[in-house]
Amino acid sequence: GYAGSRAGMKSVLGVFELSADGTKAIGPDRLVFDGHPVNTTTEGPKFYKRNGYYYILCPAGGVKPGWQLALRSKNVYGPYEEKRVLAQGKSEFNGPHQGAWVDTPDGKQDWFFHFQDLYAYGRAVLLQPMKWVNDWPVMGEDKDGDGCGTPVATYKKPNVGKTYPICTPVESDEFNDNTLGLQWQWQANQNPLWYFPAGDKGYLRLFAWNLIGDAKNLWDAPNLLLQKIPAPNYSATTKLTFSPYKVGERAGLVVMGQDYATITIENIEKGLVLSQANCKGAYKGKPEIVNASLPVSQSTVYLRMEMKQTKAENNEKIQELKANCTFSYSLDGKKFTPFGSSFVAYEGKWIGAKIGIFCQRPQPLNDSGYADFDWFRVEALVMQAFEKTEFIRKQKFNDYIKEACKAAMIDNIESITRTVGGKLITETMQKYELVSSHTCRRSFCTNMYLRGLDTMMIRSISGHKTENSFLKYIKVSQQQHAEMMAKKWSE
Repeated sequence: GYAGSRAGMKSVLGVFELSADGTKAIGPDRLVFDGHPVNTTTEGPKFYKRNGYYYILCPAGGVKPGWQLALRSKNVYGPYEEKRVLAQGKSEFNGPHQGAWVDTPDGKQDWFFHFQDLYAYGRAVLLQPMKWVNDWPVMGEDKDGDGCGTPVATYKKPNVGKTYPICTPVESDEFNDNTLGLQWQWQANQNPLWYFPAGDKGYLRLFAWNLIGDAKNLWDAPNLLLQKIPAPNYSATTKLTFSPYKVGERAGLVVMGQDYATITIENIEKGLVLSQANCKGAYKGKPEIVNASLPVSQSTVYLRMEMKQTKAENNEKIQELKANCTFSYSLDGKKFTPFGSSFVAYEGKWIGAKIGIFCQRPQPLNDSGYADFDWFRVEALVMQAFEKTEFIRKQKFNDYIKEACKAAMIDNIESITRTVGGKLITETMQKYELVSSHTCRRSFCTNMYLRGLDTMMIRSISGHKTENSFLKYIKVSQQQHAEMMAKKWSE
């Protein structure tokens, strides 16, 4: 494939022959597919052979609004037939493409990896079921039978012969090791003079380092220690002790992308100050704008950034995710004070925005100040769905409660069997999708009953008119009744 940004040409694919060991080309590059004008931006191809066909699987249509294209031919050099095999349709997954066909170890199940560009939140990797129909791959669910699937939100996991526990990537770091955690990545090739991992003492020391060459801001700063955005709604808090060497040095938190924002402690002529700054158009060399500054008399501070997700349809008719950031500080680690201006994170170049820490000086010297980062802690924010003050209709309430449960990671896969047209149908769904106002009401009634609250009081809230209808409504097992009785007898 050819990227227009580097080759000066795009939307075409080529094939050339490699040596048997795959180390060098031994034949000319020949174009085998031209995507103009319908399947533009064809790139990132994967090459397969199956049932006598050569297949090229590639994205088309652009990163965010595009689709997955499949090409096939009996001859490696074509001509190739083309077919759109996966597209957003009515799903929430824009641009489901640029992936790869994989199968289970026993070869009995086919699956398709692809990404979804989530703007500042980066590119999420998704897994879709896949099947072969008339020697064409079909990914996701093809409800209308046209051969082009739609991504699924939930599905039964692949059978890999073993059950694995649910796990998530590491984000927080207590800095108790003598090496950096795998969640961290430097903005550029690392220099050992940038940091000292003092795990035996419980901190990570970042040395102040200066911008290089014509760099105007942190966009070109190599010594930013960053990690990917870990969740839609979360807070990132760090405790640091600042020991400057010269005026102009600073250390703190950064939300990094083509635009960025910081909250820092800085050494100026008059002493230490807290600062919050935004940099709009950082990749164009624009300067930082300081939104707030506050003198402080201590060198140990707690800095926090909170990120909350919202959605809005953009001019491409895509529900664009917005990563809304606010900042705060604390001098005791208990009371946090809002500080500075809000900021909407912006993605980097072909990557999402990142969060992290840094320590900077204005120019090279014969030594450096430093900041000792005691810890960096990421915590989920789960109350976003309840930040509503207006009257909420029942259906909207059901939407909001699902949103809250999803943020709280109530996402175990549940099998639901129901009758449709006289037939039993079994579906798999994530647990938060099953939560509704009815779930809340029944859970409240049951939990209050088990706590021994008088049923008349519970019914005054739930609206049950009779004791009998209430007792039929709650979900209490015989075992729970027995435990309640035993507890009463022991009082």
